[in-house]
Amino acid sequence: MRSFKAHDFTRLLAIGAVFAGFSYAADFSFSGAFQQDDERRNFTVTLSKSAVISVRTLSFGGGPNAAGAVVTPGGFDPTLSIFNGSGSLVAVNRDAGCGSASREPITSYCWDSRIDASLTPGTYQVVLTESENLPLGPTVSIPFVYDGTGNFTASPSGSPSNGFWDYSLHRRTGSFSLDIRNVDSASLGFVPHVTALTNSASNLAGQLAPNTALTYYAPNLPARQLTIRINGLGAAILYSGSGQINFVVPQDVPVGATASLEILDGSTLLLSTALPVVVASPAIFTSSGQGTGQGAILNRDSSANGPANAAARGSIIQVYGTGFGAALPPDAGGLRRLALGVTATIGGVPAQVDYAGLVPNSTPGLQQFNVVVPPNAPTGNAISVQLTIEGIASQPGVTVAIGAQ
Repeated sequence: MRSFKAHDFTRLLAIGAVFAGFSYAADFSFSGAFQQDDERRNFTVTLSKSAVISVRTLSFGGGPNAAGAVVTPGGFDPTLSIFNGSGSLVAVNRDAGCGSASREPITSYCWDSRIDASLTPGTYQVVLTESENLPLGPTVSIPFVYDGTGNFTASPSGSPSNGFWDYSLHRRTGSFSLDIRNVDSASLGFVPHVTALTNSASNLAGQLAPNTALTYYAPNLPARQLTIRINGLGAAILYSGSGQINFVVPQDVPVGATASLEILDGSTLLLSTALPVVVASPAIFTSSGQGTGQGAILNRDSSANGPANAAARGSIIQVYGTGFGAALPPDAGGLRRLALGVTATIGGVPAQVDYAGLVPNSTPGLQQFNVVVPPNAPTGNAISVQLTIEGIASQPGVTVAIGAQ
């Protein structure tokens, strides 16, 4: 047997380098469902050499996909867009590529979409939206036409719907099926759920209001530091981890207007939606973190209030919340009081508020309220406590322990 020589090893390395330069084009199939009209699905595509790729949907008219499965017709009317690595729009299509056999049996039409594009090596984004939700500008960072509108399609009667009507006035499903052919790789990216935005204190649906701590939940949210912009203003990040990000709405967002909420992973836009900005979205933090039960409240000696450590009637308790709106500039003592007045009740009895403002040396998303327990307040381990601003009350179900002394 011939012995293995050094030049043989060199030759093998050279052969390996040649094969490493080859790419193996492949086809990918994806399926899923939208919950509402204005959602997007972003697919990341890579090419190591120039190629003509084909992207098409099958869910409206049905038919066999690239994986060999037969897709059931009945999905929504789609639009496809392709953006390059710098986020610039390369191609967009609403209706194309339906063969004579691709007809949805109920409507007798096929409104699937298809793009055949000649692309150079690089990374691209394929974006799937519902038909009318087209790109508004030349880059992916600009909102689409109906971003943040929710269910923008309407039923034949003109009344609001749960979405997914087409122009032939037939009810559609939220399902989609998509083929991406002749690429090196294709993957479905982050899937946004706008309804997963909550108030960090109440755990109820979150609203944009100045100085409000909000939490966005999504199972596939990356476990790294993300960026949030609201109307172009950077939002302070309190926590960014796998499946969750906590942030504070800047004080200077325009109340009464609609603001864009964007979540970015570096330069990649994960979520872009438009939401109304309200004057306040008040909530009280609770010990459990679930938004109900014992409030995150301190007694006058700054010890934690609770059944074993009740507050006395006539004493001052410190209640902590978020979403109570804008604050004034610092006063002579350095305190930043809220711009709007706050009232309180304990056990349904009106209570005096001695201080309502930001917590010194803390995030503006945390507000403090020094409340005098009324002398006629009911006693017990779980007495209701609520704060109200501009006629908007904090969430029900928050309690404080009150003793007779």
